[in-house]
Amino acid sequence: MKYNLLFLLLFSLATLPAQDSLLVQKVERLLELSGAKAQFETVLDGMLETYQQNPAMMEGVPEGFWAEFQQEAKATAFDDLLDRMVSLYLKFYTEEELDHQIAYLQSPITQGIVAKQPQLMQESMVIGGAWGKAMGERIAQKLLDAKDH
Repeated sequence: MKYNLLFLLLFSLATLPAQDSLLVQKVERLLELSGAKAQFETVLDGMLETYQQNPAMMEGVPEGFWAEFQQEAKATAFDDLLDRMVSLYLKFYTEEELDHQIAYLQSPITQGIVAKQPQLMQESMVIGGAWGKAMGERIAQKLLDAKDH
């Protein structure tokens, strides 16, 4: 009995990294199928565009800087986050839940929906930006009106 318990303990420890590796692969597959990288790049493009619209960020910047930085960021930024994202997904999802999501995302209809997400996000950001600008102007006007009374 004592040897059986020892064997089970050693066996479970030996298989833990392999199982973790399989789970990591499943999360990476899930992120791939979900279009997370394309969505991330859309957000990154929006963020960089916002910086470029700020005169303080453009002053003294050499020509081509932003295009070069954008290319560099797209090549490395998602991978920089990948380990942390994998850990986050493993914190919240069981293997069964990962498998279910992967199966769902592999369907052609779902992949069609996923393919539209970056454009949807980009256009949503434009709408949200316009809304935010209008809201900011409304707040500023209300503040001025309140100070006048």
